[in-house]
Amino acid sequence: HRSSPDAEIYFITNQKDRDERAECALRVNGRLPELWNAVTGGRKDLPEWSVQGALTVVPLEFAPKQSWFVVFRRDGKPSN
Repeated sequence: HRSSPDAEIYFITNQKDRDERAECALRVNGRLPELWNAVTGGRKDLPEWSVQGALTVVPLEFAPKQSWFVVFRRDGKPSN
């Protein structure tokens, strides 16, 4: 985890040799999560996420040994 003046940035990896799905609880509240691809540089808003207290919970799917950046730059609330 790193903080910048404009964002909270989390680097999350799958250390296993198989596909994985994880519910990642991150210490951020009140911001929209974006998924950034560490290899291609592509990024997209995450459509599914929730707030549990002071945490934002983001479901992620990983290929074997895959990694993602989850970046919070913009203010927002979940749509559900």
